[in-house]
Amino acid sequence: MNKYYSIGEVSRILDIPTSTLRYYDKIGLVKPMMIGENGYRYYGIEQFDFIFTILLYRILDISLEDMKKSIFTDNIDEIIDIFRKHEKIIDDKINWLKKIKVKLNNITQEIEQINKYENEVIVRKSPKLWYMNLGSEDDDDRIDVEAMEILNRKMDKNWVFMSQIGYFIREKNLRENKISKYFKYGMISEFECGAEDSDLEIIPSRLCAFSVYKGIANDIDKVYVRMLKWIEDNDFLINGDSIEKEVITLPTNEGENKHYIEIWIPIKAKNNS
Repeated sequence: MNKYYSIGEVSRILDIPTSTLRYYDKIGLVKPMMIGENGYRYYGIEQFDFIFTILLYRILDISLEDMKKSIFTDNIDEIIDIFRKHEKIIDDKINWLKKIKVKLNNITQEIEQINKYENEVIVRKSPKLWYMNLGSEDDDDRIDVEAMEILNRKMDKNWVFMSQIGYFIREKNLRENKISKYFKYGMISEFECGAEDSDLEIIPSRLCAFSVYKGIANDIDKVYVRMLKWIEDNDFLINGDSIEKEVITLPTNEGENKHYIEIWIPIKAKNNS
Protein backbone atom coordinates (compact mmCIF):
# COMPACT_ATOMS: atom_id res chain seq x y z
CA MET A 1 0.00 0.00 0.00
CA ASN A 2 1.41 3.36 -1.01
CA LYS A 3 1.41 5.53 2.11
CA TYR A 4 2.08 8.74 0.22
CA TYR A 5 -0.44 10.93 -1.57
CA SER A 6 0.38 13.50 -4.20
CA ILE A 7 -0.63 17.12 -3.64
CA GLY A 8 -3.40 16.66 -6.21
CA GLU A 9 -4.75 13.60 -4.40
CA VAL A 10 -4.67 15.40 -1.03
CA SER A 11 -6.51 18.31 -2.65
CA ARG A 12 -9.25 15.99 -3.90
CA ILE A 13 -9.50 13.98 -0.68
CA LEU A 14 -9.64 16.98 1.69
CA ASP A 15 -11.36 19.39 -0.73
CA ILE A 16 -8.62 21.99 -0.36
CA PRO A 17 -6.97 23.85 -3.27
CA THR A 18 -3.47 22.77 -4.26
CA SER A 19 -2.49 26.45 -4.18
CA THR A 20 -3.34 26.53 -0.48
CA LEU A 21 -1.23 23.44 0.21
CA ARG A 22 1.68 25.00 -1.69
CA TYR A 23 1.34 28.18 0.34
CA TYR A 24 1.27 26.25 3.62
CA ASP A 25 4.48 24.54 2.49
CA LYS A 26 6.05 27.90 1.59
CA ILE A 27 5.41 29.43 5.03
CA GLY A 28 6.45 26.27 6.86
CA LEU A 29 3.03 25.38 8.17
CA VAL A 30 2.60 21.98 6.48
CA LYS A 31 5.68 20.60 4.79
CA PRO A 32 5.22 17.55 2.51
CA MET A 33 6.68 14.32 3.85
CA MET A 34 8.50 13.70 0.62
CA ILE A 35 9.49 15.51 -2.57
CA GLY A 36 9.59 13.13 -5.54
CA GLU A 37 12.25 13.05 -8.20
CA ASN A 38 9.78 14.84 -10.42
CA GLY A 39 9.54 17.68 -7.83
CA TYR A 40 6.01 16.74 -6.81
CA ARG A 41 4.98 17.11 -3.18
CA TYR A 42 3.80 13.98 -1.37
CA TYR A 43 1.98 13.85 1.96
CA GLY A 44 1.37 11.07 4.47
CA ILE A 45 -2.05 10.13 5.76
CA GLU A 46 -0.86 10.98 9.27
CA GLN A 47 -0.68 14.63 8.13
CA PHE A 48 -4.35 14.75 7.22
CA ASP A 49 -5.55 15.34 10.78
CA PHE A 50 -3.04 18.17 11.18
CA ILE A 51 -4.41 19.75 8.00
CA PHE A 52 -7.92 19.39 9.47
CA THR A 53 -6.67 21.27 12.57
CA ILE A 54 -5.38 24.07 10.34
CA LEU A 55 -8.72 24.23 8.53
CA LEU A 56 -10.48 24.51 11.91
CA TYR A 57 -8.25 27.45 12.83
CA ARG A 58 -9.05 29.11 9.51
CA ILE A 59 -12.81 28.60 10.05
CA LEU A 60 -12.34 30.31 13.42
CA ASP A 61 -10.76 33.21 11.48
CA ILE A 62 -7.43 32.89 13.32
CA SER A 63 -4.60 34.49 11.36
CA LEU A 64 -1.87 32.29 9.97
CA GLU A 65 0.68 34.11 12.13
CA ASP A 66 -1.29 33.46 15.33
CA MET A 67 -2.00 29.93 14.16
CA LYS A 68 1.73 29.14 13.84
CA LYS A 69 2.40 30.54 17.32
CA SER A 70 -0.39 28.40 18.78
CA ILE A 71 0.01 25.16 16.88
CA PHE A 72 3.76 24.79 17.28
CA THR A 73 3.65 24.74 21.04
CA ASP A 74 3.56 22.10 23.73
CA ASN A 75 1.26 24.29 25.83
CA ILE A 76 -2.07 22.51 25.40
CA ASP A 77 -3.69 24.89 27.94
CA GLU A 78 -3.05 27.78 25.55
CA ILE A 79 -4.86 25.90 22.78
CA ILE A 80 -7.77 25.15 25.15
CA ASP A 81 -8.00 28.87 26.00
CA ILE A 82 -8.12 29.75 22.28
CA PHE A 83 -10.90 27.23 21.64
CA ARG A 84 -12.91 28.41 24.68
CA LYS A 85 -12.60 32.01 23.52
CA HIS A 86 -13.86 31.11 20.07
CA GLU A 87 -16.72 29.05 21.50
CA LYS A 88 -17.94 32.32 23.06
CA ILE A 89 -17.50 34.15 19.73
CA ILE A 90 -19.48 31.42 17.94
CA ASP A 91 -22.25 31.58 20.58
CA ASP A 92 -22.49 35.34 20.07
CA LYS A 93 -22.70 34.85 16.29
CA ILE A 94 -25.40 32.19 16.70
CA ASN A 95 -27.45 34.50 18.93
CA TRP A 96 -27.01 37.34 16.43
CA LEU A 97 -28.12 35.13 13.53
CA LYS A 98 -31.16 34.03 15.57
CA LYS A 99 -32.10 37.69 16.05
CA ILE A 100 -31.70 38.35 12.32
CA LYS A 101 -33.96 35.37 11.63
CA VAL A 102 -36.58 36.71 14.06
CA LYS A 103 -36.43 40.15 12.42
CA LEU A 104 -36.83 38.64 8.94
CA ASN A 105 -39.78 36.58 10.15
CA ASN A 106 -41.40 39.61 11.81
CA ILE A 107 -40.99 41.83 8.74
CA THR A 108 -42.33 39.07 6.48
CA GLN A 109 -45.42 38.63 8.67
CA GLU A 110 -45.95 42.39 8.87
CA ILE A 111 -45.75 42.76 5.08
CA GLU A 112 -48.23 39.90 4.71
CA GLN A 113 -50.56 41.70 7.13
CA ILE A 114 -50.24 44.91 5.16
CA ASN A 115 -51.29 43.06 2.01
CA LYS A 116 -54.15 41.41 3.94
CA TYR A 117 -55.54 44.44 5.77
CA GLU A 118 -55.00 47.18 3.19
CA ASN A 119 -58.16 49.33 3.11
CA GLU A 120 -59.46 47.66 6.29
CA VAL A 121 -59.67 48.65 9.96
CA ILE A 122 -59.75 45.99 12.68
CA VAL A 123 -59.48 45.81 16.48
CA ARG A 124 -56.18 44.39 17.72
CA LYS A 125 -54.05 44.37 20.84
CA SER A 126 -50.81 46.16 20.17
CA PRO A 127 -47.56 44.48 21.25
CA LYS A 128 -45.56 45.80 24.18
CA LEU A 129 -43.02 48.21 22.72
CA TRP A 130 -39.72 49.80 23.70
CA TYR A 131 -39.31 53.30 22.31
CA MET A 132 -36.22 55.53 22.21
CA ASN A 133 -37.04 59.13 21.42
CA LEU A 134 -34.97 60.87 18.74
CA GLY A 135 -36.87 64.09 18.16
CA SER A 136 -39.99 66.12 18.79
CA GLU A 137 -42.29 68.57 17.04
CA ASP A 138 -39.95 71.38 18.03
CA ASP A 139 -37.09 69.87 16.03
CA ASP A 140 -38.42 70.90 12.62
CA ASP A 141 -38.62 67.22 11.56
CA ARG A 142 -34.83 66.81 11.73
CA ILE A 143 -33.16 64.01 13.67
CA ASP A 144 -30.77 65.33 16.30
CA VAL A 145 -27.53 63.96 14.85
CA GLU A 146 -25.58 64.53 18.05
CA ALA A 147 -28.23 62.72 20.09
CA MET A 148 -28.16 59.84 17.61
CA GLU A 149 -24.39 59.57 17.97
CA ILE A 150 -24.72 59.40 21.74
CA LEU A 151 -27.50 56.83 21.39
CA ASN A 152 -25.36 54.60 19.18
CA ARG A 153 -22.54 54.66 21.71
CA LYS A 154 -24.62 53.71 24.73
CA MET A 155 -27.23 51.45 23.17
CA ASP A 156 -26.99 47.78 22.37
CA LYS A 157 -26.45 47.86 18.61
CA ASN A 158 -28.40 44.61 18.37
CA TRP A 159 -31.45 46.45 19.72
CA VAL A 160 -30.98 49.33 17.29
CA PHE A 161 -30.84 46.85 14.42
CA MET A 162 -33.97 45.08 15.67
CA SER A 163 -35.94 48.32 15.88
CA GLN A 164 -37.85 50.38 13.32
CA ILE A 165 -38.82 54.04 12.97
CA GLY A 166 -41.94 55.07 14.85
CA TYR A 167 -43.96 58.29 14.57
CA PHE A 168 -46.59 59.56 17.02
CA ILE A 169 -49.65 61.84 16.72
CA ARG A 170 -51.09 63.27 19.92
CA GLU A 171 -54.45 61.96 21.16
CA LYS A 172 -55.76 65.54 21.32
CA ASN A 173 -54.91 66.15 17.66
CA LEU A 174 -56.51 62.87 16.61
CA ARG A 175 -59.73 63.88 18.36
CA GLU A 176 -59.65 67.17 16.43
CA ASN A 177 -58.76 65.45 13.11
CA LYS A 178 -55.36 67.20 13.06
CA ILE A 179 -53.41 64.32 11.56
CA SER A 180 -50.69 66.03 9.55
CA LYS A 181 -48.20 66.71 12.38
CA TYR A 182 -46.16 64.24 14.41
CA PHE A 183 -45.16 65.32 17.89
CA LYS A 184 -42.29 62.86 18.32
CA TYR A 185 -40.42 60.13 16.50
CA GLY A 186 -37.72 57.59 17.26
CA MET A 187 -36.64 53.94 17.34
CA ILE A 188 -39.33 51.44 18.29
CA SER A 189 -39.16 47.68 18.80
CA GLU A 190 -40.95 44.69 20.27
CA PHE A 191 -37.57 43.53 21.58
CA GLU A 192 -36.63 44.55 25.10
CA CYS A 193 -34.10 47.33 25.39
CA GLY A 194 -31.90 46.82 28.44
CA ALA A 195 -30.45 50.33 28.46
CA GLU A 196 -31.43 52.88 31.11
CA ASP A 197 -32.07 56.26 29.57
CA SER A 198 -34.39 59.16 30.24
CA ASP A 199 -35.50 59.05 26.59
CA LEU A 200 -36.43 55.35 26.80
CA GLU A 201 -40.16 54.66 27.10
CA ILE A 202 -41.95 51.34 27.53
CA ILE A 203 -45.33 51.38 25.78
CA PRO A 204 -47.71 48.76 27.20
CA SER A 205 -49.91 46.53 25.08
CA ARG A 206 -53.24 48.26 24.42
CA LEU A 207 -56.53 47.73 22.60
CA CYS A 208 -56.18 49.53 19.27
CA ALA A 209 -57.81 50.27 15.98
CA PHE A 210 -55.32 48.81 13.53
CA SER A 211 -54.83 49.54 9.87
CA VAL A 212 -52.02 49.65 7.34
CA TYR A 213 -50.71 51.86 4.61
CA LYS A 214 -48.85 51.01 1.42
CA GLY A 215 -47.72 53.91 -0.75
CA ILE A 216 -45.80 57.21 -0.80
CA ALA A 217 -45.73 59.06 2.51
CA ASN A 218 -47.87 62.08 1.60
CA ASP A 219 -50.95 59.90 0.97
CA ILE A 220 -51.13 58.40 4.45
CA ASP A 221 -53.66 60.95 5.78
CA LYS A 222 -56.48 59.11 4.00
CA VAL A 223 -55.85 56.06 6.20
CA TYR A 224 -56.20 58.17 9.34
CA VAL A 225 -59.44 59.66 8.01
CA ARG A 226 -60.81 56.16 7.41
CA MET A 227 -59.67 54.95 10.83
CA LEU A 228 -61.13 57.92 12.72
CA LYS A 229 -64.45 57.45 10.95
CA TRP A 230 -64.39 53.74 11.77
CA ILE A 231 -63.70 54.49 15.45
CA GLU A 232 -66.68 56.87 15.59
CA ASP A 233 -69.01 54.56 13.65
CA ASN A 234 -68.21 51.60 15.89
CA ASP A 235 -68.80 53.43 19.21
CA PHE A 236 -65.18 53.65 20.29
CA LEU A 237 -63.22 56.56 21.76
CA ILE A 238 -59.61 57.43 21.08
CA ASN A 239 -57.58 56.46 24.14
CA GLY A 240 -54.01 57.54 23.51
CA ASP A 241 -51.45 58.75 21.01
CA SER A 242 -51.32 56.94 17.69
CA ILE A 243 -48.22 55.02 16.59
CA GLU A 244 -47.03 54.72 13.02
CA LYS A 245 -44.47 51.97 12.59
CA GLU A 246 -42.43 51.72 9.42
CA VAL A 247 -42.18 48.06 8.38
CA ILE A 248 -40.12 48.45 5.23
CA THR A 249 -39.42 51.14 2.62
CA LEU A 250 -38.69 50.31 -1.01
CA PRO A 251 -37.79 52.54 -3.97
CA THR A 252 -40.12 52.83 -6.95
CA ASN A 253 -39.28 53.12 -10.64
CA GLU A 254 -40.45 56.75 -10.46
CA GLY A 255 -37.70 57.62 -7.97
CA GLU A 256 -39.99 57.84 -4.95
CA ASN A 257 -40.09 55.68 -1.83
CA LYS A 258 -42.95 53.28 -1.22
CA HIS A 259 -43.68 52.85 2.49
CA TYR A 260 -45.22 49.83 4.19
CA ILE A 261 -46.60 51.12 7.49
CA GLU A 262 -48.65 49.85 10.44
CA ILE A 263 -50.92 52.36 12.22
CA TRP A 264 -52.12 51.78 15.78
CA ILE A 265 -54.68 54.08 17.47
CA PRO A 266 -55.50 53.16 21.10
CA ILE A 267 -59.24 52.91 21.69
CA LYS A 268 -61.83 52.15 24.35
CA ALA A 269 -65.54 51.52 24.19
CA LYS A 270 -67.74 54.58 24.71
CA ASN A 271 -69.68 52.87 27.47
CA ASN A 272 -66.38 52.42 29.37
CA SER A 273 -65.49 56.10 29.27
